[in-house]
Amino acid sequence: MKNILKVFNTTILALIIIIATFSNSANAADSGTLNYEVYKYNTNDTSIANDYFNKPAKYIKKNGKLYVQITVNHSHWITGMSIEGHKENIISKNTAKDERTSEFEVSKLNGKIDGKIDVYIDEK
Repeated sequence: MKNILKVFNTTILALIIIIATFSNSANAADSGTLNYEVYKYNTNDTSIANDYFNKPAKYIKKNGKLYVQITVNHSHWITGMSIEGHKENIISKNTAKDERTSEFEVSKLNGKIDGKIDVYIDEK
């Protein structure tokens, strides 16, 4: 029996959508959590890549700026990410779980936010 090498190499110009579901009082808080979905590029359809991200995300306010912290659960597949043009700042890694948490500066905590993920899957 032959081993078949399946290579899925693509740069997904996905639209990462942050859909914040928090109360108005949380909007004034310096930190908290928010639920989000990753949509297919230029649609309102949930992307298969949505499952590569742990929910909820965390948000924090520091130095007058907003930041979102997102954990990827297939870290070796996601070779790069950016949100609103800001490249990821990796703040923690767990190689045993194949996870990493990245932080991004964002302009808002609700509605759609543009993002890009680079995916490379090389599995046998």
